[in-house]
Amino acid sequence: MFNNFRVTNPHKDFLRFYWFSENNPEKEIIEFRSTCHIFGCTSSPAVANFCLRYTTRNVAGKEAVRKYIQNSFYVDDGLSSANSVDEAIDTLRGAIDILAPYNVRLHKILSSSPEVLSAFPMSERSDNCHNLKSEEIPSQRTLGVLWNADRDVFQVEVNVPDKSFTKRGILAVINSLFDPLGFISPIALAGRLIQRLILPPKTMRDPEIEACDWDDPLPEKYLPLWENWKQSLADLTTLEIPRCYIPSYSHKDSIKELHVFADASDDAIGYVIYLRSINSPVDIHVSFVIGGSKVAPQGATTMPRLELCAAVEAALNTQNVLRELSIDIAAVFYYSDSRVVLGYLFNTKRRFLKYVARRVKIILSVSERQQWNYVKSSDNPADLSSRPQSPKELSKSMWFTGPNFLHKDISIRDAKCTPGHELPETQPEMKTLQTSISSSSLL
Repeated sequence: MFNNFRVTNPHKDFLRFYWFSENNPEKEIIEFRSTCHIFGCTSSPAVANFCLRYTTRNVAGKEAVRKYIQNSFYVDDGLSSANSVDEAIDTLRGAIDILAPYNVRLHKILSSSPEVLSAFPMSERSDNCHNLKSEEIPSQRTLGVLWNADRDVFQVEVNVPDKSFTKRGILAVINSLFDPLGFISPIALAGRLIQRLILPPKTMRDPEIEACDWDDPLPEKYLPLWENWKQSLADLTTLEIPRCYIPSYSHKDSIKELHVFADASDDAIGYVIYLRSINSPVDIHVSFVIGGSKVAPQGATTMPRLELCAAVEAALNTQNVLRELSIDIAAVFYYSDSRVVLGYLFNTKRRFLKYVARRVKIILSVSERQQWNYVKSSDNPADLSSRPQSPKELSKSMWFTGPNFLHKDISIRDAKCTPGHELPETQPEMKTLQTSISSSSLL
């Protein structure tokens, strides 16, 4: 993709390189200047994205095509959805026509719809689609995420590198998990907790671990824990996550809501977000949007602090989701099973220590008090994100489907917080009393 865009003359000096004269290894090495943007240059992705969007500057009357080119590309990969086969075909053909005058070829087309694929010649389809059967569509991998276009689901496929049981090897295996939407964050959390055991913070130093260098074998007592987790990753292939947030049969004017859950444990904090589409009180669809797990922050030394940190993560990531979604969201609801956190958020009289006050301020800067609700721990799917899970446990849980009450009419909600609930880290109230004495004369 980078080679499609020329470098201006003043900038060619920044892309100089040495090569054989006339491309002949027998001749001397001379200096060349690149006339187009090159792979490996830090600026190339940004330039390519800018130039791609620049092609739509004079586009009129093709709003869907313009939005597709403007918003649906990650460098040279475009991913988008359409409400119908005709809309998808028109959008792709329009994009091809717009980019063609700039010598940018849009091809390697893949779709979950055979009708869309049949509208384009085989030379323009994905490499795996040349011998496409009418009932079989191949899978496609983009940035490590596997999309099974035939069933229109995301799948998790992990190739665990064969690394020795050392600090460097453990980091290599854990970092090989690419999970941008948090599908397997509770499973990855188990590996992160092992990483904290092997690379503990300064306050939890282990002399036996510190004696090991980056490539030295680690103590054998940690090996069974590590091997069990690595072997469990093979079960990730059984997980399937529907790609569509909203089913095709859903009404265009159905009500869309985001439901955000936060939770914490002694080991970690986490959140999970669902999209709830309401066609009628008895026709409700719930989709997994994004989840996340983090090892417990070192500064959060109490459970109320950990729960508060989880609420901060949930609130901030919800704002990211709202910015990225192209769906009109009617309402956003937040849930926590910590009445202390809800007490912090609904408090209007008492003052708290700085750690609490700062995080409450962050939460209320991106959400309203009235959006926060209490949920029982047994109905809180974020409980899974704050505790290590195996693939088998996760597949049988409510992680991907959401709690049962989201699939029902939930117009009646639990109380926001317990009145008079004791809130820790309350700043003592300082009062200053002033006494004045006045004398009066009877004269």
